[in-house]
Amino acid sequence: NLPQNMTQKMLLKELDEAGYADAYDFAYLPLSSEPGASRGYAFVNFSSGAAAASFAGAWHRSRRLVADAAAPALNISAAAVQGLRANRQLW
Repeated sequence: NLPQNMTQKMLLKELDEAGYADAYDFAYLPLSSEPGASRGYAFVNFSSGAAAASFAGAWHRSRRLVADAAAPALNISAAAVQGLRANRQLW
């Protein structure tokens, strides 16, 4: 549940600034049919299980990207599709 005004560039910047710049090899933020809006979720493939666990532990249920205190906390979960190759094929 990411803010709908978030762009792919903003997401990558947040990941990099949080120390994950070298920990992921794929990130995709689907866009909504509304101009300038995302669907509110993203797919990030981490290059190791340890990096994924670190990210989930640090970001799950956090309010890192949420400016509105009434908005729900982030929900980090594993995707059905795993791995760089599989994500590139799907997205």
